[in-house]
Amino acid sequence: MSEVTNSLNLVDHIVTDYSTHVIVASIILSCLGQIAFRKLIGPERLTACHEVGGYYFSVVGTFYAVLVGLIIFDAQARFDDAKSDVESESSALFMIHLHAARLPQPQGAEIQSLIKTYANRVIETEWETMKRGHRDDVARGILIDVSKKLDAIEPRTQGQETVYDKVQDELTMAWTMRRQRITLVEYHLPDLEWEVLLIGGLVTVVFSYFFVLESLWMQAAMTALMSLVIAFNIYVVVELSNPYLGRVVVSKKPFQVITTQITRETY
Repeated sequence: MSEVTNSLNLVDHIVTDYSTHVIVASIILSCLGQIAFRKLIGPERLTACHEVGGYYFSVVGTFYAVLVGLIIFDAQARFDDAKSDVESESSALFMIHLHAARLPQPQGAEIQSLIKTYANRVIETEWETMKRGHRDDVARGILIDVSKKLDAIEPRTQGQETVYDKVQDELTMAWTMRRQRITLVEYHLPDLEWEVLLIGGLVTVVFSYFFVLESLWMQAAMTALMSLVIAFNIYVVVELSNPYLGRVVVSKKPFQVITTQITRETY
């Protein structure tokens, strides 16, 4: 199973990095396959398959369209979750920095400094690491230090105790959103969905080979257009399934915004 996972992840990176080449290659191969299949079987024998083959092709095409729609919906949901997690995490960090000013000193100032360091680390280092499907242990260590600093604080007044509870809640939120962000980085769509998507697309294209038009080039053009639509749908899934790799990615702007606000102290 691990070999299958690695192979599918490799497909993910290849399609993302060389999307245009992969799409063009798939169209060319589909057309060449259609031409070769027609010459191998013969137009007369293929014509005899039209009536029954039409029903089969309709069923296969409908099932594949539904499956692709569900997979794209799932990928879009994951992408939206990733975007929401980043916004929630950055918001929690800002609130921690804001409330830490009212905690006992110098611990409060130390927490503020660590929050700023953590946000900068995520922007400058972890974001690039996430593109490779990994987390940054240094960033995680900084957030652990924040937790340790907060645990060591003993509020002296009722006001500080109230602020302390708020910071604890926001830190818990930051940890939760970080875990969800890293989970989406390290995990992709299930292998079964990728297999259904790729094999289903191949079967759909091959099914079109059982039909024949008088003009070979006209049929090749139709095959090319169908392959283009299928390839684009697969490309959409690839782009959305990895929220931090490709052309359509989750922005790190929420982290950049809070670091700017923290630096300028504009609350």
